[in-house]
Amino acid sequence: MKKLVDDAKLADHVQVDSAGTSAYHIGENADHRTREIAKTLGVSIDQRARQFVPEDFDRFDYVIAMDRSNLKVLERLSIQAAHRNKLDLLRTFDPNAE
Repeated sequence: MKKLVDDAKLADHVQVDSAGTSAYHIGENADHRTREIAKTLGVSIDQRARQFVPEDFDRFDYVIAMDRSNLKVLERLSIQAAHRNKLDLLRTFDPNAE
């Protein structure tokens, strides 16, 4: 996503971050195979894993979950209705998704 934002010259207007909903990979690099594939696509993955925290709802306008399991965790963390309004599944933005 960061590369798409950079390529569109929107980096001054759009902040992209990634975080997991569980703690078991905190501080680790992305899997070496993922980094290798990304590199062949011109994408650098240098971020270390972190866990999503409730304060992230205040930092970001959108919180996008990769799947329904992660969405449920995020829904539990969203104590305010305004936070829940920021949640969506990634496929929501896919015009070909059901």
